[in-house]
Amino acid sequence: MKKLFALMTVMTALVLMTSCSKDKDPEEISKNITGTDWAGFMTEERKDMGNWVNNGQQNFVVIHFIGTGTAPKEGTGYQVEFENSYMNSKTGYSNFKWKLEDGELRMEYEAKGWNNTYIDYNATTVTNTTLNGYMYDAVTGRHRFKMELTANGSFDWSKWRE
Repeated sequence: MKKLFALMTVMTALVLMTSCSKDKDPEEISKNITGTDWAGFMTEERKDMGNWVNNGQQNFVVIHFIGTGTAPKEGTGYQVEFENSYMNSKTGYSNFKWKLEDGELRMEYEAKGWNNTYIDYNATTVTNTTLNGYMYDAVTGRHRFKMELTANGSFDWSKWRE
């Protein structure tokens, strides 16, 4: 009888775990990404015969998301990229529009030559101090960028914004 009860308990727990949604709350995502600067490395990978391969390109980036209201699902922002974490050689800059929709954080860049991207935020670690996961090229689907970003409240945008 004890084995049957234990088995039923395990089965019930498994059913509950698989039936519960694992989707993250977009309002919580919005609260966590806005109002801070995200700084860290993004490593580019390309798709090669169905596998993601590191192509040896890594940039140090700082990203800032601006939203409207207390928990917006869209807004604007800007991103600057550098060759290294010393931030002594800027390699790119773009303003962007962002939107939370269908489990994705979509970013539409204004700079020429920058493809729009998306982040599957359900498969990403998003807290008020950490933004780790993958950003995908929404145009070609052939590139993704491994993000390892942390909150950085001391970045001086006046030197870099265009």
